[in-house]
Amino acid sequence: MAGDEKGNLYISRGEFAKILVQAAFPEANSINGGNIIFRDLEMNSINAPFILFLYQKGIIKGYPDGTVKPEKLITYPETLALILRTLGIRDLEGKNVNWEKSCVELSVKEGLIKSGTYNSERKILSRKDGEELVKNIFLQNGNAKTTVMEVLKKKNALENYKRRDVMDLVYIKGREEFSLENEVHTTLINNVFHQKMMTRAKNGNDGINGTEIYIDENYNYINLSNTANKESNKWIRVKTSLNDFNIPVFIEYFNFQEGFFILEDWPYEGVSRIKYYLPSFDNKNGIKDLEKIGILPSSILQSQKDYTVEKIKGELFIDENRNLLKEIFEIKIIINSTDSITLNGFNEYFNTGEEEQIIIPDEAKNAPYIDMN
Repeated sequence: MAGDEKGNLYISRGEFAKILVQAAFPEANSINGGNIIFRDLEMNSINAPFILFLYQKGIIKGYPDGTVKPEKLITYPETLALILRTLGIRDLEGKNVNWEKSCVELSVKEGLIKSGTYNSERKILSRKDGEELVKNIFLQNGNAKTTVMEVLKKKNALENYKRRDVMDLVYIKGREEFSLENEVHTTLINNVFHQKMMTRAKNGNDGINGTEIYIDENYNYINLSNTANKESNKWIRVKTSLNDFNIPVFIEYFNFQEGFFILEDWPYEGVSRIKYYLPSFDNKNGIKDLEKIGILPSSILQSQKDYTVEKIKGELFIDENRNLLKEIFEIKIIINSTDSITLNGFNEYFNTGEEEQIIIPDEAKNAPYIDMN
């Protein structure tokens, strides 16, 4: 039976829906799940609004016969499936005959539960176990969201730092795969960006292209030089803005207010790790969103107007002063049935000290002017 107050007995699907919503969506002041669409769900049920709320978000899907079985005892793999969907990691239920085992294995891999937590003999959860599971994932590190926002704000405010970006991008167009590997070294001192970007194609082309970029604090100009062919080096002066140029600054542009964060102490002293998951979302602002985060220039995506960001996850490593040391991220974007983008990468941050200065070369300052707007 389900519903005991002490939490020693089992928990139903409806009861777990309420616990999950209260933990994962605390900003939702009033839950209104909408109209009843399941024939076995009573409108006056205390858990009905939470079930419908999760249904609207694609987390609860119901059964083919139009039922949701709110009083059915929920199993351990089923709770993990709902949590994985809530975090936007992956939807495994129904994909194969071993989806229960896959949910457990993926949850272990993502650090949501410890290895050996589940065995096949303990499929049904007690209320106490369900509450503890949700607490460990969503509530135990409630300060992580505040921490990550502070870190990102501080990152954008830094005046003296270097950053090394390494990106592995796979762009699938009409089922044909294009792979690129980019490495960018960035110095930001005295409000001037200086980037040296090296790009290597991984689809059979071993050529390396290099570019140097200088940008002022208002992004009023960009000076480009092709360092791969120094003999024909020519600087150009371009009037543009951050939104118009493919500058690789990724994570700042996403809405972390909608994300989930887990703050962990890392094995070595003074360093913590924040793991984050951002839920899937549909594009509402056109391809400029992709340009803003530096994934691909508009020339590649100019014909694409709609897409879905299927998965955004990452890790931030911070020191005891909340300085950002390193970030690792993965972004999966579905454009249509045959086109997609997967981006994996990491950024490392280094303090440069006050003595290092950026000097823009005269030949760059005096380069021909081109208006790209």
